[in-house]
Amino acid sequence: MIIIKIIIILICAGLWRLGGWDKAKWSGYRDVMIPVTLFFYYLFTCNILIAFLTCGAANSIRMGYGAWDPEHDDKPSWLASITHDREGWKIRMIYGAITSFAIGLFPMLYSIIVDHHLISLLVFAGYVIGNTGLEFLLTKYKAKDIVHEPLVGAGRAVIVLCK
Repeated sequence: MIIIKIIIILICAGLWRLGGWDKAKWSGYRDVMIPVTLFFYYLFTCNILIAFLTCGAANSIRMGYGAWDPEHDDKPSWLASITHDREGWKIRMIYGAITSFAIGLFPMLYSIIVDHHLISLLVFAGYVIGNTGLEFLLTKYKAKDIVHEPLVGAGRAVIVLCK
């Protein structure tokens, strides 16, 4: 089972990179295929309700996380229009917290309610804090997209290790 989880993490890392790659012909790799991948994973490991809820929550990745640049971008991301963060690291931290919370919420609740694993709360908190920190570090220190995007995709998918 651990091999399947690692494969899911690698698939999500690759899809996240493809979704942000300017040469990709389709923009849905990240915002369509990752929720669908998680849907099928949780369909087979949990139940259909957790699969649908996680797939729906994973669509939070569509909110966007571009930096505030009104001179060159006439349609900023939702977070950019709220934060006016020109450097992007604040937006990415908020984005990391929101998307991690959304993606991991239902698997964590399943683990607590069905499997009676209260430790899942600590794991979930670590997952959200870890992804928030990852976004901060990679953005603040300007990691190249080829490194940044697969790490972020893998970071979001690492929740599969918990169930």
